Amino acid sequence: MAKAKPHRGSIQREQQIRRDTDTNKDVSSGLINLDEAIIYYCDNVARLQIPDNNNVVQKVPVIYGSPERWKNVQKTNFYRDTKGKIQLPLIMYRRTNVTKNRDLGMKVDVNNPLHHYVENKYSIENRYDKFDILQGRKRVREYQKIVVPDQVIVTYECVVWTEYITQMNRIIEALSYSEGSYWGDENKYLVKAVIDEFTTATELVSGNDRAVKSDFTITLHGHLIPDTLQKQAQQGSSKTFSPSQVSFGEKVVDNLSE
Repeated sequence: MAKAKPHRGSIQREQQIRRDTDTNKDVSSGLINLDEAIIYYCDNVARLQIPDNNNVVQKVPVIYGSPERWKNVQKTNFYRDTKGKIQLPLIMYRRTNVTKNRDLGMKVDVNNPLHHYVENKYSIENRYDKFDILQGRKRVREYQKIVVPDQVIVTYECVVWTEYITQMNRIIEALSYSEGSYWGDENKYLVKAVIDEFTTATELVSGNDRAVKSDFTITLHGHLIPDTLQKQAQQGSSKTFSPSQVSFGEKVVDNLSE
């Protein structure tokens, strides 16, 4: 009897599943997805708009405050383009803090994480056809294994600039009405957004430049699934199938020419 090769580990053939043709890849959710949820909601759901001096409705741009942008804003109290023109109206935000949400801790152990399964309703290998209906064949169900995410609370500092107080009022009203709901792309990830208070609008004067400024804080209750080697090693193949069965029957034929 041949002995097992000492340099070869035991191979689990049920884990050897082809993944290069999948349309559904491994699920991952990072901090950048939470950052993008604010811009997506303001642009595509809330659709913040205000009238300008000519009573023409214009969109309120929302940008992320990179370290360079934020430092420049703190010095001049305005955000200017490359030609030095003040950008009004404008909403700028930046991430300031990330804390654990201990009230929703379900991860248990990162080295032995929990999973939940989502069924893929359709796949090329298991297409619906009339032959399966006539034969009473039950197709093999395809599942995707997803790691239970890590619950976090992320805080963002936001600044709004407008030219007039009436414009600022419309933006604050829209954001105040939208808070408490779930922000983000409904086809990807949704996170709960909370805004507790808005500061009183303040008129800023710098030479001949004038604007109205308001500050507020957005708190997102989100989740993280990092795309790390540790997660992949503990998760194994994230694609699994339900058990299948093949049945054989007998039939005696007296005349082969029939």
